[in-house]
Amino acid sequence: MITLMRHCLIIWLITFTWVAVADDRIEQLMQIVSQDRKDARQVDAMSELAENIASTEVEKALDYARKAEKLARQIGYVQGQAKALEVLGTIHAFQQQKHDDAAEYFTDAYKIYYKAYQEGKLNKSVLYDFITKKIIPAFQLITGKEEDLPRRAKRALKIYKNLQGEFTPVLAEIAALREQEIRKRDSKLDSAKNVLDSKKNELLSKEEELKRKEAEIQSKNQQLNSNKQRQFQLARLNVKLGDSLRRSSDSLKTTMDSLAQMAAHLKVTTEMLMLHEIRLQQAAVKALEEENRNLLLQEEKKKQQRIIYLSLAALGAAAIIGFLIFQNYRSQKKLNAQLTIQRNELAQKNIEIEMQKEEILAKNQNIMQQNAQIEAQRDKIHAKNQQIIAGLNYASRIQSFMLPSIEHIQQFIPEFFAFYKPRDVVSGDFYWFGKVGEGAPTQLIVAAADCTGHGVPGGFMSMIGNKLLDEIVYIRNIHSPEQMLNELHKGIIKSLRQNETRNNDGMDIAICVVHPAKQKVTLASAKNPVIYIQNESLCEIKGDKLPIGGLVTEQRYYTLHEIDISQPTMIYMFSDGLQDQFGGPEGKKFMLRNLRNKLAAICDKPVEEQKEAIVQTMKKWMEGYGTVHKQLDDMMLLGFRVGGVPTATA
Repeated sequence: MITLMRHCLIIWLITFTWVAVADDRIEQLMQIVSQDRKDARQVDAMSELAENIASTEVEKALDYARKAEKLARQIGYVQGQAKALEVLGTIHAFQQQKHDDAAEYFTDAYKIYYKAYQEGKLNKSVLYDFITKKIIPAFQLITGKEEDLPRRAKRALKIYKNLQGEFTPVLAEIAALREQEIRKRDSKLDSAKNVLDSKKNELLSKEEELKRKEAEIQSKNQQLNSNKQRQFQLARLNVKLGDSLRRSSDSLKTTMDSLAQMAAHLKVTTEMLMLHEIRLQQAAVKALEEENRNLLLQEEKKKQQRIIYLSLAALGAAAIIGFLIFQNYRSQKKLNAQLTIQRNELAQKNIEIEMQKEEILAKNQNIMQQNAQIEAQRDKIHAKNQQIIAGLNYASRIQSFMLPSIEHIQQFIPEFFAFYKPRDVVSGDFYWFGKVGEGAPTQLIVAAADCTGHGVPGGFMSMIGNKLLDEIVYIRNIHSPEQMLNELHKGIIKSLRQNETRNNDGMDIAICVVHPAKQKVTLASAKNPVIYIQNESLCEIKGDKLPIGGLVTEQRYYTLHEIDISQPTMIYMFSDGLQDQFGGPEGKKFMLRNLRNKLAAICDKPVEEQKEAIVQTMKKWMEGYGTVHKQLDDMMLLGFRVGGVPTATA
């Protein structure tokens, strides 16, 4: 227990001393930083101060580190600039979790360190510590999480991996050098250990010899001490014996004289004692007679007191019994009165209960009549709901007949899938496919539209949009996507008579036209973005901020975009139902960035697996975190791979 307390005290003292030293160092650095000077010492002080306060005052630490980097750049202090960049990277990586910013700072610092190392101006151990203690731990924070990372963090991961390729040979060289130094140090330690062992053996042998000599000296000292003690005890005994004999002789003489005197006094004393004994016996007889008379008087008084006490006790008991009988009579009388009152109250309550029963029976009859009316109304509502559901199901079948089948589209674009999930039975989202031309001039047209509203209103808008696209492509022979959008806008205004009714309904839509022979895709979009991924690079084409339909003007101009698909290219078209859906662990929107990250992660997989991944992702987002979130809007995502080899034109 004492040893444990001693260790705890030592640890506390070390910790207290370390904190005190750290506080003193921070105070010294603050004094240096507060001075008006522009030199290398000022740069080093600001960098060290930023490192010391980063865990408690992040913003101040960042400010000092930025000032140190700026001053080092101004005075040309290269190594100080690298140290400041290293501190900035450390704070962003480990205090703020901003891995992309940390990667940029570490990259700049590494370039400076590595250049100084190549020029022989920097010790290898400094570069080694920077790589192993800063870059590699920061890289390990995000390794293995590529699928869940945002795009900027993926860029940071790519920078880290590039750096890893650069510093691997440096690490190997430094590691070899350190291993050589460790071997030399171990060799020196072994030789030093051998010398220490030999010295230790010599000291042990000398210590054993000293112990043996010390034991011999102690043995001799003990013998000498025992002999001296014996001689001293004999001398004391002789002296004591002589004194004792002298005292015994004197005492014997004195005792004989005392015995003679005592014999004379004993005779006189015996006579006096006999006379005194006779007198004492006479006095005792008189005292005994007097004591007997007193005892008789006291006994008589006690008998009289007992009679008085017994009489008083009998009177007291009779009084107590009478009082108890009286109290019992009063309590019984009160109890009878209370029972009479309670019987009256109980009778009154029984009357009230009977009245309440009659009221409850009347209310029950009313409730039963109301329930019968409610049942009848419910049956009517149920019948109407059945009619509405039947109508919606029929509308859904009509809408499904209107949509092109996936098998039909895959005849021309084999790698095509559609994730299509209406919020209600009928959807306001729809997709459209068309093929025009034969042979080399063949054009494949894919459209993805999100109409105003959902359910029945959205379904009517989708039917109007589908009919107008058929007319524009096949009757009016307009095949350029930006012109198709403009004509679709005019058609919606005309169909809904928006100039007269001031109706604002319309749709957001993107149209892609695939030119297989020319290895290109032309597209235009009204608000809906289009994402395509080529050579592991994700690009997003944002739609024009002009919806189809509504007021303002009948003539609108949309931007024409072109994509080179000489390399295999994955194209995604979608409505806003996915990104606006609430869910996840915090009940927030899915957001476009999460959709981009998911598409980047699955773009290389077969289209069937891509569709299943989207289905499972949205299911988990809406249901997999403890709370089931209701679908808020129609969801639609189209994906197809084109380019690289000519797309089928059968």
